[in-house]
Amino acid sequence: MLYRISILILNFLFPPLAVLLLTGPNFDFALNCVLLLLAVIPSHVHGFLISTTFFHRRSKVKKGQYPGDPIPLITSEYVTNGGATTREVVLLKNAEGRKRRRSSRR
Repeated sequence: MLYRISILILNFLFPPLAVLLLTGPNFDFALNCVLLLLAVIPSHVHGFLISTTFFHRRSKVKKGQYPGDPIPLITSEYVTNGGATTREVVLLKNAEGRKRRRSSRR
């Protein structure tokens, strides 16, 4: 909970730093820096999109659910996978597909 609050506060103060902590130095961080230089509000929106996506998908992964398909404007696999590895996400997706097939047979 403290991590989530600190990311939220960093996103208010300096969005690229919050994005850097969540995604690492990749395209999302560079895009957020460019958005900050061009206009401040889009940088905040992009930062909030990344942070809310990460924390929502992380909670889904902790529950054993498939986190979901990729979202436009987010290229970091760490964020789209909710902090899980690609292998774990594939296993969760396969398990969810089996559950759906079983329920449709009834």
